[in-house]
Amino acid sequence: MTKVIHVVHHSLSFALPKERLEIGIFESWAARVGKRVLKETNEFDIECFTPEKSFKNMEIKEGSGITFKIFPSFALRSGYEISLPLLREIKRVSKQEKVILHLHGLHYPFVSLISKIFSSLPVVIQHHGESPFPRIKTFFEPFTLKKVRKVLAVSKAEIEYISRILPKERVLLQGMGVDFNFCQPTERKHARKILNLPQDKKLLLYVGAPYKIKWREMLDAVKVLKEKFDVDMLLIDRGENEMFSEVKRMGGIALAPVPREQMPLYYSAVDAYILNATDMIAKWGGIGIAPVEAAACGTPMVSTNLIHFPNDEWTGIGTIPNGNLVDAIKEVLDAPERFRNCRELAMKHYEWENITKNTIGIYRDIIS
Repeated sequence: MTKVIHVVHHSLSFALPKERLEIGIFESWAARVGKRVLKETNEFDIECFTPEKSFKNMEIKEGSGITFKIFPSFALRSGYEISLPLLREIKRVSKQEKVILHLHGLHYPFVSLISKIFSSLPVVIQHHGESPFPRIKTFFEPFTLKKVRKVLAVSKAEIEYISRILPKERVLLQGMGVDFNFCQPTERKHARKILNLPQDKKLLLYVGAPYKIKWREMLDAVKVLKEKFDVDMLLIDRGENEMFSEVKRMGGIALAPVPREQMPLYYSAVDAYILNATDMIAKWGGIGIAPVEAAACGTPMVSTNLIHFPNDEWTGIGTIPNGNLVDAIKEVLDAPERFRNCRELAMKHYEWENITKNTIGIYRDIIS
């Protein structure tokens, strides 16, 4: 049996407190892909390797049919990290078993190092929206990545960039999946009643941190829209920040945090999901998970990142600002019936089952 080793490139403690580390390890994107593969087939043995700067010794945990190995590491800062014990374990396992390396994160020195050291092994890399800048971290990629078997990119800009290093047939537009069984639509008025949200307003949702978006421009657009619509911003974030305070000052709704199980209700309750990303995120970041979850709940998106929707089939799922956010939002609020099939369109490309089947197909091609 072939062993697939999913490798996370960074310590999760950069983003998670100590008490949530274990949950983070079991619920990382690497772990989610592994679980989905095991749900579909028993052809592969799955392990997940994670470097962790707060660990002194390697730890092994089991869960969902996957072996999780966490290795001590040295990190200058997030994205610049190395774990020699992790490298030694890949070497040890690959001498004993047939191995596919599935690396998570593309433009990081540790990913380049693994790809080069183990270039004799089949390597698959999942891009997660990071850009290839600054160049200091990607300078050696033409040398280190040239034998990678497949890169799964989340943005069209990444496909163009990485295709300068690899043949185009080794590059595929594919991100992470969305659980459409979890993201079920609820009738809007009913969702608002459950959540105690106003019934008579237009509500625009953004979920996440302000550093990824042009949030002042987004809130200015809401102010302009108030001249025509009874509209408010609904922000869901992890905690207080400048955008959070400004949304409240404008009379909007700012919540932190919201239980994960309630998110489909919030997605269903609003009139549109808004993502007005920074230029860097818009170009490299892919479509994003939260906008697709909103679409899964029947809510269209107004998103700079909709340009990354596969095959340019985005017209039924939302609008792209193209420099005019106000008009793009108006387009959705004035004609919501145009987007009534957004769930079906999103499911076609972002349902976990389809993504998992594509991933298994890649593994099978490698070992055939």
